[in-house]
Amino acid sequence: MGNYPDGTQAVVHSYYPWYVQAYGITSRTTAAIYNADGSSSAIYSSTGPNAIPPYTINPALAPVNIPWRKWNRTAPDSSFTNQTTTVELRPIATGTETSSTYGLFVVSVAATSATGTAIPPGQITIAGQAADAQGKVYLSYQLDGVLRTITPTISGYTDYEFNLSVQPAKLVISFGNPTPAEPIPVWVSDRIDVSVSLEPPVASIDPGTYSWQVDGTKVSKFNHLPTNGGPVSWTDPKTDSTTFTWVSGTAQGSIQGVIAQAKVKGQFLHSRLNFSVTRPVVSPVSLFPCPNPDIGYPSANPWLLSVGLIDGCPSPTPPATVPAGFFSTSALGQNVFWVQVISSAQATIAVYRGWSVTRTTTGLDSRFPYSSDPYTDDSPTQPLWYPQPTPPDVNWVRRVDSFSTFLMLARSGTNFAVPIGRVDWNWNAIAQKNAGSWSLTYGYKNITFSQPSSSWPMWTKTAEGSELNP
Repeated sequence: MGNYPDGTQAVVHSYYPWYVQAYGITSRTTAAIYNADGSSSAIYSSTGPNAIPPYTINPALAPVNIPWRKWNRTAPDSSFTNQTTTVELRPIATGTETSSTYGLFVVSVAATSATGTAIPPGQITIAGQAADAQGKVYLSYQLDGVLRTITPTISGYTDYEFNLSVQPAKLVISFGNPTPAEPIPVWVSDRIDVSVSLEPPVASIDPGTYSWQVDGTKVSKFNHLPTNGGPVSWTDPKTDSTTFTWVSGTAQGSIQGVIAQAKVKGQFLHSRLNFSVTRPVVSPVSLFPCPNPDIGYPSANPWLLSVGLIDGCPSPTPPATVPAGFFSTSALGQNVFWVQVISSAQATIAVYRGWSVTRTTTGLDSRFPYSSDPYTDDSPTQPLWYPQPTPPDVNWVRRVDSFSTFLMLARSGTNFAVPIGRVDWNWNAIAQKNAGSWSLTYGYKNITFSQPSSSWPMWTKTAEGSELNP
C-alpha cells in the first residue's frame, strides 16, 4: 500500500514493474517517456473526485519494459475503469557521437485482450506504422528533444493491455579506432578513411541507401603517372565507407564535416563527424637570385644560351629556423616535394637564307617528383647549333619557356599530395651570331609566387629536353 500526494491509497503489483493501480478514481492517464539513452520516466495523473495532479516517477535504466492498459470498463483485477495511456518518446543526442542528427528507435510491443488472448502484431499500429511479425516498429526522429507520441493503437479491440520497450540506435561515423573527440584535427594531404555503421546493430542498413557528403574542397587522390598527372575528383561511392583528402583549410584549422546518410527499414538516418582542417601557409625565401639570360652561363660554354635559378649561383641565406630553399617549410618536416610542369617551351633556330626550324614541348618536366628537397632550382639551356658541328649559315637562336613549379604537401604519401605553393616563371632570350661570334640581343625573365587554392600540376605526357633539339 502507498499514498498519492492527495492521500489516495495505491497498490503496486510486483508483476507490473513501475505500474501503479489506484482505487476510487473515475479516470486515469499514464504517460511513459523514453529517452534516447535508454532511460525512461512515467507521468501519472487522474480526474474525478480524488483527482491526482501530474507527477513523475523516474525508474532506473532497466527494466524499460513497462505494461500499460487501456480499459473502458472494470479491469480483470477489479482495479478501476476508463484508464487511458499515452506513451511518448523524447529523442535526444547522447554519447560520444554527438553529431548524429537523426536516430532510429525500435519499438517492440506485445498486446493481450481483456480475456488474456494475444493480439496479432499486424493489428498493432504505432505512429502510423503497423508492427511487423515480430511486433517491432522502426521509427526515425530528429534528435531534437521534442516529445513524440508512440502510444499503440489496436484495431478490433476496445480493452487491452500492452507491453512496450524502446531500443535506440543511430548511424555512427568512424575514423580510426577509437574515433577521436570532435572536431578531429587533421591537415590537408592527410588520408581520410571514414566508414559508417548502425550502433547498436539492431537491424541491417537497407542496401543501396548509403550516401556521403564532404564539406570544403577535397579530392579522391593525386595521379602521378608519366602520361597522366593531376587530381582525381571525389565522388560519393554510395557504400559504407569513403576515402579522400582535404584541399581546403586554414592555418588555424577550419571546421569541415563528413555527413553520412542511410535508411534502415525505410527510415531515414543522418550523422555528421566534424574535423578541424589545417592548411599551412608557406612563403618564398628567395626567388631568382641569379642574373638574366646570357650566353655561356652557367658552364662558361660559348655555345649555350641559358638562364639560371639557383644552380651556379650562391644559395640564399634563409632565417635560421627555415630550411634553405625557396619556401618556408618549418613544421612541414620532410613531407614535401616539387612537381615542375612545362606550360610551353619553344626553341627556334634560323639561318641567313630565311629558313628556320622550331621545336616545342609541354608536359611533366623530366621526372616525378622534380625534387624531394624543401628547395629546388632549374637552369634550362639551349644549344646554339644545328646540327653539330655548327654550320656557318646559322645566324640566330631564340628560346621561350614557361614553367609552373608546385610545392606539394604529402603527409600521407604522394597519392594524397596537395599543392600548397606555386612558382610561375618564364624566360625569353635571343642570341645573334656576327662574324662567327655569338652575342645576346635580348634577354628577359620573370617569376611570381602564389599559394594555390584550386590549381594543380597536370600533364598528359613527360617532356624530354631532347625534344627541343633540332
